[in-house]
Amino acid sequence: MNALRLTFALLALSILPLSAAQTAYQALSVAREKWSDAGLQKLIEVTGERGGPQPQSWKMLFNDSSARGGVREVVVSNGVITSERTPLGGFSGSGNLPTIDLAQLNLDSNKVFLIVNHAASSQGVGFHWIEYTLRADAETRAPIWIVELVDYMGAPVGSMTISAQTGKTLRDLQLNPDRTKATQSSTSRSGEPMGGAIGEVETFTKRTANNVKDGSLRVVGNVQEWLTGRRTVGTNRH
Repeated sequence: MNALRLTFALLALSILPLSAAQTAYQALSVAREKWSDAGLQKLIEVTGERGGPQPQSWKMLFNDSSARGGVREVVVSNGVITSERTPLGGFSGSGNLPTIDLAQLNLDSNKVFLIVNHAASSQGVGFHWIEYTLRADAETRAPIWIVELVDYMGAPVGSMTISAQTGKTLRDLQLNPDRTKATQSSTSRSGEPMGGAIGEVETFTKRTANNVKDGSLRVVGNVQEWLTGRRTVGTNRH
């Protein structure tokens, strides 16, 4: 029972700052204030991590032929630009990657969440947060949302692709077969638009009791020992 209490405490800490979360459009409006629409025409990708349902920050990549890596990275958090740099790794250096046509954007990340949550609920699958990626399709150049569903242990649950122009599902929710059983039957009975562990504490309790492994208990135990000076979790005592 102590393990469950501590797990819930860590979960609560992870979702407390939801008031600071923002949608992708809100983050883009912050960037627009600095660079105007002309500057945003070089936008090639927008990503948001650990969205529950919206992330605390959004990372934007812009073509920048003057940068050594070919791109400029900007991070918007809590309504302000918190970071700006020119990364070197992982890019071709051409500064000419497919750009996102902002005039075609009709689907913000909050609506993306509702679509994903409905798809997961329809399949009886729970998740804890979403990883968002907005980019231009390599073939059609139309803007698309690629979303990854993640469970409370950080393992992938599934993924789907949605048109950012029409809201149409381009690729249905594809579940990770290794995690399907661990995330079954965790959707909210209350009807709230929140999937997985965020939506239903009771079902999260049952799933935690059934699926937490010794390794994960040791991680929780490490945190418990750091916070309280003693360890009652993950001691391998049965």
